[in-house]
Amino acid sequence: MVNEEMDAAAREYKVISVEIAGVNQSLERLYDALETSSLQLSDLAPRIKRLRQRQEQLHMAQLELENLLSDRKVELADSETVQNCSASPVGTRAKVFLEWGDPP
Repeated sequence: MVNEEMDAAAREYKVISVEIAGVNQSLERLYDALETSSLQLSDLAPRIKRLRQRQEQLHMAQLELENLLSDRKVELADSETVQNCSASPVGTRAKVFLEWGDPP
């Protein structure tokens, strides 16, 4: 995954987190309305069900993004970079070390 995709996934994760907070707040208000007996369960049950389904969808999307963001892959150097590094004095010593083991 390239950096642009990682940035887009991170932005989407933030948007989903905000939406989850909004759904949680809506559910809390509905539960408060039930506790204060201002509305009947039959009146609120369909809304609660829809919100809980949305909450579950958002949590699943959030988990997918967490997995995606945690699977960062190491970018390998191209051949030109490797050649430039091996041509330097430090690169030459590293090359000898890799070929022969411990330096003398």
